[in-house]
Amino acid sequence: MRINFTSLLVLSLLTFNSFAQNTWQTKATFLGGKRAGSNVFSIGNFGFVFGGTDSSLNYRNDLWLYDPLANQWTQRASLPSPGRNSAVECVTGNKVFLGTGFDGISYYNDWWEYNSSANSWTQKANFPGAVRSTANSLTINDNGYVGLGKGATWYDDWYQYNFGNDSWTQKTDFPGGTRQNCISFGIGNYGYLGCGSVNNSYSVNDMFRYDPQSDSWIAKTDYPGIAGIYAPGYFVIDDKAFVCGGYNYITLRDDCYEYDATNDTWSTIASFNNVSPPRYFRGGFAIAGKGYLTGGSIDVSFTSSGYRNDLIEYTSNYVGLNNVDDNRMNVAYSNASHELLLTSQGIINNSTIDVYNNLGQLVSQVNTNEELLQKWPILLCPGIYHYKFKVNPKKIISGSFAVVN
Repeated sequence: MRINFTSLLVLSLLTFNSFAQNTWQTKATFLGGKRAGSNVFSIGNFGFVFGGTDSSLNYRNDLWLYDPLANQWTQRASLPSPGRNSAVECVTGNKVFLGTGFDGISYYNDWWEYNSSANSWTQKANFPGAVRSTANSLTINDNGYVGLGKGATWYDDWYQYNFGNDSWTQKTDFPGGTRQNCISFGIGNYGYLGCGSVNNSYSVNDMFRYDPQSDSWIAKTDYPGIAGIYAPGYFVIDDKAFVCGGYNYITLRDDCYEYDATNDTWSTIASFNNVSPPRYFRGGFAIAGKGYLTGGSIDVSFTSSGYRNDLIEYTSNYVGLNNVDDNRMNVAYSNASHELLLTSQGIINNSTIDVYNNLGQLVSQVNTNEELLQKWPILLCPGIYHYKFKVNPKKIISGSFAVVN
C-alpha cells in the first residue's frame, strides 16, 4: 500500500563510512567565554556547560546548551544560587541533578534538579556529606552517586542519591583513599572511578569498579598514562570510556585512551594535538557516537590567562551520528497529518524515539515495534526538531526535521 504525505520533509540517514573515525576536529566556540572548572554533560541529543570560573575570575551560575546538528550554542536558565566551579552532576532522563562546588570563598553541599524540558531549576535535599568541591559523581540506573573531593579536608566517602524519592544513603567508602578531580562514569550496572590528585601533590593511575548491588569496590586495570592523571576530559560511548588530556604533576597532556569496560582493557586512541594544545578539563559529553570536550586550561600554573572556550569533537570507531550499517531508515514528520513516520528495510527492535525541540526540551517519546512501516500522531508547532532512536546497544540514529505551517 502506498501512503502519500504532503509537505513531508525526510532526513535520509548517513552511513557508517560517511565520516572519518578516530579523529578530532574543532566545532563552534563556546559562547559563554573562556573558563575552567565547569560541569560538562549531555541530556538527550544536546550537550550542556554549567558554571565554572571565567577569565575575569568570576564564578558563574549560567547554563548553556550545545546542539551538535546545528553546531550552535544557546543560553538556558541560570542556576538560582551563587555561581561556582568544580561542582558535580548526575544525569537521568531529561534531567540533571547538580550541586556542591566552590565560589572562591565558600564550599557548598546544596543539590538542584534541572529539567531540560521545562528549562527550570528546583532545589532538592542537600548532599549529606561535608561541603566540598572537585568531587566526583556518576549515574547507575535509577541512582546517582557522589563522593570524594576537597573542602575543609580531603574525602573518600561515597553517597547514593535516589532520583525518585529525593533521598541520600551513605555507602561504602572509596577504597583508594582521599583524592579529587578523578575519572568517574557509569557503564551498564556498574560505576567506575579512579585516577585523580592526592593532597595536591601527585596524581595516581588506579581504577576501581563499584557494584551498587553488593555496595562493594573491586580494583580494575590501571590507567596507562605516565605518572597517572587528574582533571582529564572524559566521556562514554556505549561500553567504552574515553579519557583525554589532564595533568600529571609533570606536564599537561594531550594523549588519549579508550577503556573497554567489558574486557577491562585500555588502548591508545588519537591525540587531540591536531586541534588543541595539551590541557586539563573537567569531564565531557558524548552524543550519538561522538565525544566533546571544552573549557579547561592550557597553563600549567593554572592562571586564568590559559583558560579556553574552544569545543573539540572526537569521532569514535564504534557508533556514529546516524550510523545504522545497511539498515536504510528514514525518520520524518508529516505536516499535513501531524504524524511521525519511521520506515526501515530492516527489523527494528523494540525501542523508543525521543523528539526534542531546538531548545533541547523533550517534547515527545514514542515506542517502536517490529513493523516495517510505522507512524504516530504527534502535534508539533512549527520549528526545527531533533530525534534520537537507539536501534540496539551499539547503533544510534539521530537527525532532525522541520515542521512548517
